[in-house]
Amino acid sequence: MLKIAVATDSRYKLNAIKKAIFALDIDAEILNADVTTGVPDQPTNDKVQQGAINRAENILEVFREADLGVGVEFGYELHEGKYHMICWACIVTRSGEKLTEHSSSLELPKILVSYLEDDINVASDLNQILDKLPEREYTRIFRQYLKKRVFIYESVNNVFLRYLLDKEMY
Repeated sequence: MLKIAVATDSRYKLNAIKKAIFALDIDAEILNADVTTGVPDQPTNDKVQQGAINRAENILEVFREADLGVGVEFGYELHEGKYHMICWACIVTRSGEKLTEHSSSLELPKILVSYLEDDINVASDLNQILDKLPEREYTRIFRQYLKKRVFIYESVNNVFLRYLLDKEMY
């Protein structure tokens, strides 16, 4: 059984990681704690990936008995002049090997870009913005994206797939 140390106390991130581990049939004990990331609360560009790496490395210092450290960082990356929401996940093995993968991305709505540019927490008025959307299936899906759940699961699933396939295919 793998001992996996997860660098978060976020229930969304923990649930995504547990879901990916279960879906990939990984026999694991999950340990978790929050650790410092060394990046801003709303990381942008290369700081998003660095935050995931820092989390994965730092959690192995907390749980010395763990086989793997897992870090997940949600943030915003600039593509073609527009910010996109994205999530990076990182696995660091006890021997120091690092694997990183990211989620798909979705352009950040204009109203939220102004929050990001003014260094205001994007999530601060998110529920008020979401409440103004019509009740449709596509807006329900969009809400899930804005609440980061889709991105978190994708990045975690991707990095665990990479970990499982690493010895055979990479």
